Amino acid sequence: MAEADLAVAQKAAGIQVAQPGDLTTVGDLMACWLATQEDRHAEGDFAERSLAIRTQQSRSIAAELSGVKLDRLDYQALIGYRNRRLQKAAPATVQGEFVALRAAWGWARKAGHIENVELPRVPLKVVPRRETPPPKRAAIVAASMHLTGWVLLAVQLLEGTGCRLGEITGLTWDRVDLEREQIRVTGKTGPRIVPLPPSLVAILAAIPKGEGRIFTTSRPGVRIHAVLTRACKTAGVPHFSPQGLRKAAVIRLIRGGVDLATEAKMMGHSIETAFKHYYELDEEIRRDAVRSAGLGEQGTPSTSRPVSRRRVFRRIYQ
Repeated sequence: MAEADLAVAQKAAGIQVAQPGDLTTVGDLMACWLATQEDRHAEGDFAERSLAIRTQQSRSIAAELSGVKLDRLDYQALIGYRNRRLQKAAPATVQGEFVALRAAWGWARKAGHIENVELPRVPLKVVPRRETPPPKRAAIVAASMHLTGWVLLAVQLLEGTGCRLGEITGLTWDRVDLEREQIRVTGKTGPRIVPLPPSLVAILAAIPKGEGRIFTTSRPGVRIHAVLTRACKTAGVPHFSPQGLRKAAVIRLIRGGVDLATEAKMMGHSIETAFKHYYELDEEIRRDAVRSAGLGEQGTPSTSRPVSRRRVFRRIYQ
């Protein structure tokens, strides 16, 4: 497998790599690693947007460190790279590039292309991303009234499935099964089956089924962001993004009593991610928990209090 990866890299990147151990520069390393990522994308391990991100990260690294010998890629070299990149890019972007570099380094170590040594770590302060509350249902409906055509369809799919934007914009007709009322998507955690609500089944059934992608326009993700921003402003509702629609779908599943294991499998993330980025976002859920637990009530607790499913799930997954 390692030799096949090197052969692909030689053809795609125009570098001469013959046998394991012949990688000498950071440029060689990133070209070979990126070839393995292209192979994984072709096999359906992750979406096209994930490949595009890794491609851009590899290019940024190569632009600064291409000629640096791998045995010279020490702490000072990485500090210099960090400082130069921070003059042009946000800390979160630079952090992603370091993640890609470490992934490439780990692949090369495992495949035997470089010595089995650790890549030095450098400090990088990244301000945590500000979490925004999910949009209310009324706001989604109001904004949708100012959407038409394929953008409206995309928003309906995002809200009705909770999928990521890249999963929806990359959806192809051969992965839509209206008889089983489901779609197959490929996200950053791999492929999965997502159920379709009856309303979306009816909408998709009314569209002439074609070949290839459902959304064939150029850069659909960028256009959806722009059009949705204008629709929110026109409707006079707080701005929300495609990611906000995903958060709203997760919250509705949790409120509906769906256990977190099922929710996580449907959404393509871990239970820990559900707690960290979705579950704790909603204040109303926390208030419901206080009310259902009877916190602060005076007198002797009633033994006939019904046990809510949400409390049961919380105990199971703590």
